[in-house]
Amino acid sequence: MGVPTFNRFHDEPDSPFYQAAGLSPEDTWDEVVKGMETALAELRERSEAGRFTITPSMISGWHELIFASTFPEDAGRFRWKKDGEWDHVSFGIRVGTARSETLRPMRGAHPNRIREVLQTGCDVFDRRVSELQASTVTLREVTHIAARLYAKVCSAHPFVDGNLRAAFVTLQAGLLNLDLPAVEFPGHEEHTKCLDAALRVDSRKTFDPLAELIERAIKAGV
Repeated sequence: MGVPTFNRFHDEPDSPFYQAAGLSPEDTWDEVVKGMETALAELRERSEAGRFTITPSMISGWHELIFASTFPEDAGRFRWKKDGEWDHVSFGIRVGTARSETLRPMRGAHPNRIREVLQTGCDVFDRRVSELQASTVTLREVTHIAARLYAKVCSAHPFVDGNLRAAFVTLQAGLLNLDLPAVEFPGHEEHTKCLDAALRVDSRKTFDPLAELIERAIKAGV
């Protein structure tokens, strides 16, 4: 398996990061993939020294590496204020069955709580990792911990755009800290469905499909 850059993901035309200045959308996506490679290389170099604590500043740094050459003004910048107003963002998740599917609007964390929300997610991840009993833990239990971290970054939506890619690098960081290999998702459609289930805020919220998807990706790459 090559570098897991999630290069099947392409932004929509109404996305702030759809097209960089002076580049076509296709060239923009290619440049972003190069940024992903840079961020993942930095991550691997960091992990060579052993386990490390994932922080909001690291997540910001990975976002900056990914988008520094395409969207430098927003690369690594947590949402804050824009023209004196809070810089809120919304995103949608798909709910319902295939025959009655609807798009449910979601809102990212309030800008003044982004660092707090991300820090909480990182702290929970660290605590769960420290609680693992290596002799009895199953792969599914481990991928469940990684899935929660991934979903936390996605739900916080800390950046004006590029949140999924930053969360994807954070997922790889979580897997490395769990002594697992980096993963690439085989299909964007299935990934979206599993992630949407983890982003729900009702009684049907579940991390199980996402944890299973990560587990299958690990086994496929071994």
